[in-house]
Amino acid sequence: MKIGLIIPCYNVANKIKAKEFINFIESNNEYHICLVNGGSKDDTLSILIYIRSQTNGKVSVVDIRSHKGTRKAIRIGWRYLCNIREIIEIKHIDVDVTSIDSKLIKDNISTNKNLSMHSRFRK
Repeated sequence: MKIGLIIPCYNVANKIKAKEFINFIESNNEYHICLVNGGSKDDTLSILIYIRSQTNGKVSVVDIRSHKGTRKAIRIGWRYLCNIREIIEIKHIDVDVTSIDSKLIKDNISTNKNLSMHSRFRK
């Protein structure tokens, strides 16, 4: 069972540290990351797709074609993760993708800073 983690991304192509992000994902098996591209006008989507291709099914990418805001991106990511059977909790982290690393995510999860949690249970 895994924790689904939604990370909204909007026009962050020049800021994403893809290699660091991939290393974090590969070393933390308790998460399934859902990267939601919120209508970016730059190359954000292609970078997110690259990250997905390097992480052996541990990352999903959801593309929203037009910018609708962070709340909408989180809601769409949540709906997407609800369809993945192994997800038992869904959380979102509302930080700049540039600062995503294992320490930040683990600190935010343990202190609940910048983090929102939604649990769901299957019958």
